[in-house]
Amino acid sequence: MEPVLATYYGPDAARPSDAMVQWSDARTLQLVLNDRTEHWRTDEPTFNWEVVAGKLRVGHGNPACSFILNDARATGRWKEHLQGQGAKRADGRRVPMIYSVLVLIPFGLLVIAAAVYFLVLPWLSEKLVMSLPAEMEVRMGEAMMGGGLSKLPEDMERTKHLQAFADGLALSPTFSLHLHVVKDPTMNAFAVSGGHIMVFTGLLDSIQDAGQLAALLAHEATHIEKRHSTRALVRSAAGRYTVAMLFGKTDDLMALATAAGDDLFSLEYSRDFESEADTAGMRRLFLSGVDPHSTVRMLELIDDEGTEAEESTAFLRTHPLTKDRIALARNHADLLGQPPVANAALDSLFQLVKAR
Repeated sequence: MEPVLATYYGPDAARPSDAMVQWSDARTLQLVLNDRTEHWRTDEPTFNWEVVAGKLRVGHGNPACSFILNDARATGRWKEHLQGQGAKRADGRRVPMIYSVLVLIPFGLLVIAAAVYFLVLPWLSEKLVMSLPAEMEVRMGEAMMGGGLSKLPEDMERTKHLQAFADGLALSPTFSLHLHVVKDPTMNAFAVSGGHIMVFTGLLDSIQDAGQLAALLAHEATHIEKRHSTRALVRSAAGRYTVAMLFGKTDDLMALATAAGDDLFSLEYSRDFESEADTAGMRRLFLSGVDPHSTVRMLELIDDEGTEAEESTAFLRTHPLTKDRIALARNHADLLGQPPVANAALDSLFQLVKAR
């Protein structure tokens, strides 16, 4: 048979190299390398061969070296010759190193890409969110309100009274808060980026006193102040938000914000976000003349209501509540103590909010 071009792999070579192989006789291979010529006999103990992915690999020696035929047409002829000589076939369970490397390279790239997408992009997105000017956050919130949220049925009279109630508190130094009472029996409330707070009548009607309502608003206002809503949204669409923020594509960012408005119904905050909203919200309550223990009572109320009516626990699904979280809130409230001056105006405003 005529000489055939092959690729040589050996422990003495830093990288694969070209070789020319041919049969000197029926049982002897001649391997011509750049610096030497070797002769491999098919009856030697270390000689072996196999066909992998349609290519013939021939191995020899200890430490092992091998070559792969580059001429696909010659593979069939060489295979027949080796079978005719009774040459030992390689263990089928062993995969040549070159093929292992070829498989591992794309797998490694896939792992790196997954790490970037699931770890680096969310982290980068959150960093970019915190660097956004407040005006951009407000614009994003308005875009969300102009999307699916605009279809929510609003009780305008109770919204007016709830806005007056919120205005009597100091809850968000960065953003102007805009309150909305949604006519819906679900126990729910959520914050919208930039300053909007949606409170459903199902939850509003369950609240028993002004302190609990102030605690709810302080909690949601902290989500806004700390940009939890936007940070949680970018985690779920990290790639798109990151690209839009990195390259300053304001129109793309607003389009994403509009589409994300509907996601706020099911947006679940992390445990860290919830704890921060509780503790920072309690400090706002204290500064507003409201007992911080109101947050503990608000959490206990929602927990009790959720236990009694499983179908109305939307707030619990989006704001995960644990015994540790209630205990943390109680300890923080004890540390803050009672405010020096109580906010007496809230009780009368609360009665107006509760009136139907």
